[in-house]
Amino acid sequence: MERRVQVLRSGSVAAAVAVAALGLVFLAVSLAAVRTQAAPLDAQGTGADPRIEAITVTSDLPISDTHPGGGVTKTVYFNNSAGGVISVTFEISGTPTLFFFAGAAFDELAGYDTSTSPQASFVVTYTVVSTHTTQSNVAYTAINDVLTETSIAISYVRDVASPAVTVTAPADSSTVPFSVTWEAVDPGPGSGVVSYTVAYREDEGAWETWYASTTITESTFLSATVDHTYVFSVTAYDRIGNWGVGTATVQGGTRYVYLPVVMKSWVWWYSIDVYERNDSPDEAYGPLVSGQDYDGYIWDATDPDDYYWITPTTASQVTIMLTNIPAGTDYDLYVYYHDGAQYQQVGASIRTGNQNESVTFTPPVLGTKYYIRVYPASGSSSQQPYRLRATYD
Repeated sequence: MERRVQVLRSGSVAAAVAVAALGLVFLAVSLAAVRTQAAPLDAQGTGADPRIEAITVTSDLPISDTHPGGGVTKTVYFNNSAGGVISVTFEISGTPTLFFFAGAAFDELAGYDTSTSPQASFVVTYTVVSTHTTQSNVAYTAINDVLTETSIAISYVRDVASPAVTVTAPADSSTVPFSVTWEAVDPGPGSGVVSYTVAYREDEGAWETWYASTTITESTFLSATVDHTYVFSVTAYDRIGNWGVGTATVQGGTRYVYLPVVMKSWVWWYSIDVYERNDSPDEAYGPLVSGQDYDGYIWDATDPDDYYWITPTTASQVTIMLTNIPAGTDYDLYVYYHDGAQYQQVGASIRTGNQNESVTFTPPVLGTKYYIRVYPASGSSSQQPYRLRATYD
């Protein structure tokens, strides 16, 4: 295919020479005088009219053409604010010689192209500035060798609206499994939601993908077990590339509280050590307030550990201090988090005797619980308190 692309300006010598060389009379044709009437284009492309086949965009984001195939009115949607390349392809019937004149769209330059191939593509590089939202009726004119002219009006519409996502699930399901539904409303001018990605996590565990790039809007969750919390996150995507997120939280199964067991496990000195029972990560007391002192006890042999927790939300350094350790005891300090499969230690301080202990670390994972363990080495205990402080953001 022989192609030439130039910029049309008033009195352009290059344009006049090109037209004359083909023996065609286009003296009355210029960008300032593009005719808006168009010869009819039938779906089969018969007759002598140049016929538009497709409009595509090669840029950083996809587009949608609401009238694919034949026709003279097109709409191109985009959401980028930088620019891209528009390629308009024509099918030429009759003797295949085509002049293609382009009007200015956004910040592109007006220009023309020629082709002697039955298929011709005209490529426009455009730049979008922040003030551009919609540019309507941009004129592109195709003229074949027998002077049959077709004008194409193209509207460029920016769509930056994110879909609004709603996720529906039982807040507290007495039975498992249970049903989860989701839907999205796309307020954009012509996008429409095309797919969903659905993820979930159990308690504080890692996110798991339930459905990827699906079009379904309802499913039964089969992985739930009693006494666990499940969070569902649904991301909806429109055809332009905009996305929105919705969530829902479900407490799986029935939770039971056995008051006789709780009362039986209570001992009198819990009224002194107000953070008990906190002998395991599941019973950990928290969250600790950053910079605040907490006086706790390892009271006797029935008190094997004390657990507390914090949830740092930034990557700033975390410092845990264990001080005021009673004479005659040896308390150590450990810090863990749960990665969804097991507990990972992020720091420890195990000095001998009643020396102060401290752990400093940068959280490897944000937004999760970090468990602080006060451990009595060799089973040491005292009716005197230790002091614990956590400093974090």
